Amino acid sequence: MLTKNNLIAVSTIIWGTLGAWLFGVPYAFAQAWVLQGTMWILLIGSLAIILNLLIAEVALSLPSRMRLPAMMQLLLPKRRGKFATIATCLQYLATMFAYISLSSIFVNVILWPNSAFEPAISATVYALIMGWFIYKWVDGIKKYDKKIVTILLCMLIFLIIYGFLHTTPEHFLLGDKAQWFLPYGVLIYALNNASTIPVSEEILWREKKDLPFLIVIAGLICMSMVLLWWWAVVGMSWAATSQDALSGLQTVLPSRVIKLGGLVWLFAIISPHFVNGEHLQQTLKVQFKLSSLISRTLVALGPLLLFLYLQADFVKIISISGAVFTGLTCFHIGVTNLMLHKRHNKKETHILPYNKLFSYAVIIIFSFGIIYELVKQFVL
Repeated sequence: MLTKNNLIAVSTIIWGTLGAWLFGVPYAFAQAWVLQGTMWILLIGSLAIILNLLIAEVALSLPSRMRLPAMMQLLLPKRRGKFATIATCLQYLATMFAYISLSSIFVNVILWPNSAFEPAISATVYALIMGWFIYKWVDGIKKYDKKIVTILLCMLIFLIIYGFLHTTPEHFLLGDKAQWFLPYGVLIYALNNASTIPVSEEILWREKKDLPFLIVIAGLICMSMVLLWWWAVVGMSWAATSQDALSGLQTVLPSRVIKLGGLVWLFAIISPHFVNGEHLQQTLKVQFKLSSLISRTLVALGPLLLFLYLQADFVKIISISGAVFTGLTCFHIGVTNLMLHKRHNKKETHILPYNKLFSYAVIIIFSFGIIYELVKQFVL
């Protein structure tokens, strides 16, 4: 039977994962054949579970409570540890920037769906509100993980059921079956939840042995929700699928359902926005020795200033940040796990059989993946 701490730990992992999965993936796969898209989601979901288990081995083997950047700095050589920490901070920042870019769509869908209200204004208001909450309440929000995740999953399940009742079966037969399709950046962006694993380990306290099981459970829940949501979206809109997976459904679904979807999506981006903000604030405070005031101010205002300066579209942001920053973080997770087991620590934890093989596979996959996406974005 799952204990209270188990439920909070699972909620924490889902909270930091689901938002990254729900956006971009349906849009990226709208041009793919349904079986090919399903295959990629299952593969990336399995890879996410393996990555989280690798970092769980590190978290459970170290004697004190540490966040992901601190683990990397402890186990990696000094310069590489600092580089990995900077890459992880940039991943947090880029993720918050992406959610600010996306927020305007959902705010407009809920409040004024038929108006020509300037999206940048909605996004700025969202960013200022989130920045204020992060500045004032970055630690307090974690108390509500379980409730927010429960509400989010219930509303998402309703939308999935409603979507399946309004699908067009022919849409599942569309797509170019001969085309090789790999939206690498969008896929890898969905793996930026590794930082929730050390936090979940802290939550479990005396129940740390349950962490691997809970990682698998949370991963399967997220994978199932994303797969069902993608099928529902493609079944309803296919070629009209939008980057946010919601606004493209306005011609298919009633306005009240679209507004409910906008509310669900706001929940889905607020939660990982807080998670990444809290991780970034802790890293700036602990690893870079900044004061609480300065670190909170940077986390509150940094993503907004970046948005106002760049104003890039969501899929482009997650394609580049996913390939480079999340890719570098995942690469260093593999290296960190290898370095842990090279120490031959008597208290080290082994979760995965042949964990060295998995670590080397992760290093190779993300090395080639980063190069692939950079060439695709800037050369081809």
